[in-house]
Amino acid sequence: MSPPSKIEGHDGPVEIDEIRQTVTKTYTRLEHEIAIEKVNREVAYASRFVESLSCVVGLSCPRVLGWDLSVPPRIVMSLCPGEALSSFLRRVGKHDPRNAEITGKIHDGLEIYVRLFAEPYHDLCFQNLLYDEATGILTFPNFGIPDRVDKNAGGSP
Repeated sequence: MSPPSKIEGHDGPVEIDEIRQTVTKTYTRLEHEIAIEKVNREVAYASRFVESLSCVVGLSCPRVLGWDLSVPPRIVMSLCPGEALSSFLRRVGKHDPRNAEITGKIHDGLEIYVRLFAEPYHDLCFQNLLYDEATGILTFPNFGIPDRVDKNAGGSP
């Protein structure tokens, strides 16, 4: 059995265990209170994404399998198959007939999300989407969670 692969994420290490098909994000680069807030927000966003994306055939997102708010806080999600959409599009070219279907899925999924929850998606980037060519499933592995906004920023109370 090979050890999980590690990626250094923005907030701390991300471990991918392909045998158990899980991804574990550990928040080691943040103060504990902010890390707890991020885990809680990610769990909330993930549940909203599951609800909205299930309305469109061929869209998915990771499912939250569990989380731990001890030191350091972490969240465990399902591993989703596919390659970065940006890589897929470079590989197949701009005239591939699947491009229109993929664009429609992105539009429909985000429109449903925005209408259901009255909040924008903050991180649309083809590098943040996965496309599984074998199944045609497009996955949003990144929930577009905005950074915490300081209410006192900009000089107004």
